Amino acid sequence: MEGIELEYFNWLKNLINPDGLPYNCLLEDLYNTDFVVVKDDDNNRVTDGTDLRYIFCEQQGMTPQDAFFLLDDIFRDKKCSVLEMMVAIANRMDESIMWNGTQRTHVWFFEMLNTMELLPYDDNNYESDMVQIIVQDMMQYNIQPDGRGGLFESPFEDVDMREHSIWYQMQIYIQNKQ
Repeated sequence: MEGIELEYFNWLKNLINPDGLPYNCLLEDLYNTDFVVVKDDDNNRVTDGTDLRYIFCEQQGMTPQDAFFLLDDIFRDKKCSVLEMMVAIANRMDESIMWNGTQRTHVWFFEMLNTMELLPYDDNNYESDMVQIIVQDMMQYNIQPDGRGGLFESPFEDVDMREHSIWYQMQIYIQNKQ
């Protein structure tokens, strides 16, 4: 990564890790892993994730036309990454659903990492092969019925999170947070 793509990656990291916790290896792997859609509704997560690229350009002061040409040049063949999907849903949770006047995108992001059981894999204890297994299992819905191993854990015993899209899992999860 270099140039504007590196700036974009650093912008994403700052959204979800403003304190600079030692998760650079994990975040880079999540960025370099394409998000694979298994349930049709998760196509919306792809759109949300790639829309972050336009938000980044807008915040850099680019015109929509300049942003379009830049993104077409840099990201033409780059699919939505797992990191982009996770940042986008954490951001949507914070700004659209759970907004309390304080930016908490990073809180929701780290709760997802916790549910996926990725928090032990900081830069000092990083195991790329193990992280890839966990991430692939999350994308394929090879998770516990309560959501453990996925992005969101259900507080309800009668809900099987494997049956629901990411958006619906998030709605189940936040019912317990409000």
